[in-house]
Amino acid sequence: MSNIFAKMIHLIILLGLGKFFRITGVFKTSTINDIKEFIINISLPCLLFSSFMTMEIKNEHFLLFLLVILMEIIFLTAAIIVNRFKLLSHPLVLFISTGCAAGFIGIPFFLAVYDVQHLGKFTLFSVGHEIYLWILLCSFLQFVFKKQRPSLKESLKTLISPIIIGVMSGILLNKLNIDTLLASNVIYKGIFSTIESLSSLTTPLILIVLGYNISFNLNYIKDSLKLILIRMSIIFSTGYFFKYTVIDKLISTDPVFNHAFFTFLVTPPALVMPIIVSKYLSEEYSELASNVITLNIIVSMIIYMSAVFYYKATI
Repeated sequence: MSNIFAKMIHLIILLGLGKFFRITGVFKTSTINDIKEFIINISLPCLLFSSFMTMEIKNEHFLLFLLVILMEIIFLTAAIIVNRFKLLSHPLVLFISTGCAAGFIGIPFFLAVYDVQHLGKFTLFSVGHEIYLWILLCSFLQFVFKKQRPSLKESLKTLISPIIIGVMSGILLNKLNIDTLLASNVIYKGIFSTIESLSSLTTPLILIVLGYNISFNLNYIKDSLKLILIRMSIIFSTGYFFKYTVIDKLISTDPVFNHAFFTFLVTPPALVMPIIVSKYLSEEYSELASNVITLNIIVSMIIYMSAVFYYKATI
């Protein structure tokens, strides 16, 4: 219990450090953008590669990739239905009621409770999510708002993104049992040690970047709270219904997997969502989307920490 509390304090301090860097001008926005690129293209793929390289991968895990895509489609379908009700209708419902910040928020959350050797249980959800977000959701939004068919070229870019490459190469080398075959090879050990060193930078850098970017416009608080409530209602109700009726029937689950599933659901919308919104709606809606994510991060932290402490207190 005290160990988890210490990790949560660690998480909050790094977020606060990021905010401090912004207030004091230690980092410029351009520096933070460069750090984001480093995380997305280098340290996060290294972390995912290392995680999948060392975890026990079962054949049913490949099925989970497809199940996550199906679950996200169900979230989107529920959002379409909800958006038909006048009281709940809002242009951003389709954008924020599906997808999540699995890498930038989910990984720090999960690692606040479990060690890195268990991270694979959480990152299993990332593959299907990334494919859904960049291929299916973006294609759907493009068709709905611009009446354009999805571009095959843009879709293929997702499949060769550093994050997907990190995951897929980790799975491939794991299945080839490379770690055991080359365990005594000096070159291999040096390369893998470098990858692990880069991996260790991911969580602190993510939290500093998040802290730096935390800002909120009080003029948007009413709409933000409404959209967060809609998102969480859709994701938790349909997510757990899907888990109990489908996932639990097909996948071998355990406490770590169940915690990973909860972590996946509690995270806010993908941090790139304001950029996606700006392609289809006005700048005002893009700013509102940023406010939704900022407030959702705070709400998610409160819910996550409360759930973790409650669970630990009851065992």
